[in-house]
Amino acid sequence: MKKIFVFVFLTYMFYGTLFAQKRIDTDSLLTVIIKDMQKDKNYEKNIQRALLAKKIAPNYLDYYLLLGHNHDLLNHKDSARFYYQYYIEKTASNKDAFIYLINLELTKENYEVAEKIIDQAILQHPEDRIFQKKKIALYQLQKEYKKEYKYVKTLKERYPNDDEINQVLFTIQSKINADIV
Repeated sequence: MKKIFVFVFLTYMFYGTLFAQKRIDTDSLLTVIIKDMQKDKNYEKNIQRALLAKKIAPNYLDYYLLLGHNHDLLNHKDSARFYYQYYIEKTASNKDAFIYLINLELTKENYEVAEKIIDQAILQHPEDRIFQKKKIALYQLQKEYKKEYKYVKTLKERYPNDDEINQVLFTIQSKINADIV
């Protein structure tokens, strides 16, 4: 009985230590990739590192975001889109994933898709003004001044003392009046 207990205890300690080492390795690798993105900008190497880490810790979602961002920086838009969408499906709490995906779709002029993502981001983060600004930018890119005006009016009702919203509203009114003339 004593030998069985010692064997079980040692086995538990060995696998517990092995698991802890993998966790530390994936955490440190995450840091290495982020630093490399900022300094050396070796995005291909970062993708390989992130894929390796993803094999070790497939539920560590930060690697999906890094994979998306590195693919985006290499102009691999379909791969970037895949990883951003996967990340958002698993956890919609990270604002950066939404911003990256929205920017990707706006750059590719996929305005209908971008609007759906913006609306989803606004639902997840209703008080975050960046997504409201993205929606305004979307309407501006499409030259949809009436939609932009209507949307900014709803924002004005929500934030009546916001100078930035007042300025955008004034600018839109000027554009609409110029179009009428």
